[in-house]
Amino acid sequence: MIVKAVLRSEQAHWPASLRAAFSAIPHVWLTGRPEGFTGDTCGVDDYGVGAMAASHLLSCGHRGLAILNPDPGHQLFARRCAAFRQVAEQAGATVRMLECHTACPPFPCPPVANLPDVLPLVDRLLAVRPRPTGLFTPADSIATQVYRVLAIRGVHISDDISIISTNHETPLLAGLHPRLTTIDIHAEEVGSRAVELLLWRMTHPDASEQNVQLTPTLVPGDSVARLAANGGPHDSR
Repeated sequence: MIVKAVLRSEQAHWPASLRAAFSAIPHVWLTGRPEGFTGDTCGVDDYGVGAMAASHLLSCGHRGLAILNPDPGHQLFARRCAAFRQVAEQAGATVRMLECHTACPPFPCPPVANLPDVLPLVDRLLAVRPRPTGLFTPADSIATQVYRVLAIRGVHISDDISIISTNHETPLLAGLHPRLTTIDIHAEEVGSRAVELLLWRMTHPDASEQNVQLTPTLVPGDSVARLAANGGPHDSR
């Protein structure tokens, strides 16, 4: 069995009978293993994702940064955001955390897919002074909604604020302008490796738990401006 783990704090309270049912059969968790469960895992290095996003913005001259995360209870998002913040602050950048503290509906929590999910956070971002020049979102589904809100507010991506995101979900990104700079988590390869791991587990039931982590890849777009020394966009951009 391959199980897609939407990691949330609520899962720590899943009944023991459910945990026992998973333990009784070969299984592989995609994107991470919930607390209290056992089994092999296969996914991307989420800490590497956040670190890569921060490093890219820093390399383009951004020192005033922000993280926009409407779902802080999502453990995968939390790992990416924590790594981003750590790398950025260690380099001397400032990081403003913009999170939604509204209680999440019972599991499974719906994805971020509507303007109301991000609109209050974007308005908080635009009210910050001095305004951050670089923004990180932990998933492309969030970034697409941020694009819409910024367009409504008359804010130009790259010219007024730079954005980097995660997942490289090409169907979501196809209509975005400017092209979103994102980080590829190699979802197809994760799926293939998970199947291989599951087949291996079926013939090695007593082997120790395996944790397969793929290395993410930066996919440059046009949503991140390279800043000049004075903090504005570089003339050659």
